[in-house]
Amino acid sequence: MRRRKQPTWIWLMVLSANGGKCVYCDGRAETMDHVIPWSRGGPDDHYNLVPACDKCNDSKNDKTPIEWAVQKKFRERWPLRTRRWNSHALRGVHEEAQQACSELLDRLDMVQSEITDDRRSSWFFEHYWMYRRSTSTWLSVMRRWSADSIEEAKANGWALPPKPKQNRYRVTRKHLGKLLEEIPDDE
Repeated sequence: MRRRKQPTWIWLMVLSANGGKCVYCDGRAETMDHVIPWSRGGPDDHYNLVPACDKCNDSKNDKTPIEWAVQKKFRERWPLRTRRWNSHALRGVHEEAQQACSELLDRLDMVQSEITDDRRSSWFFEHYWMYRRSTSTWLSVMRRWSADSIEEAKANGWALPPKPKQNRYRVTRKHLGKLLEEIPDDE
């Protein structure tokens, strides 16, 4: 099974979440990352995607966020050249990794709740469903072009434009040549 190509509105919706920053390092979001890796059975849907920079996305590879955070913390705090058996040092790194995982899960929850907000996703669909993503350059242009309207919509609670009035018609024979007559609202 192949991964599907996400439409522009989903790219914009995900990349603008978390203030347009990578959920892992706060760098500029450049791509989307599958929280549960697609290669490990994670869904290829917007509720499993978060904004990420290329560096974090590449280093996370096909790991879960917890696996990635623990591995990263151990590499930072216990470099290969200085690894010696020391239960005290290992315990400290374990506690730091636990704290880092807890913070990462909180951040992922916050960003995913922003992405899956019904009003927000409806707004993005309503405004950008018709655009097709062809290249990364196109996506970059779309991000710059849409930044102000996204911020304005966020400030207004993702309000959708009012639905146009639906006119109702009925078939009539009152006048020759006029087959449809508008039905008044009070009928």
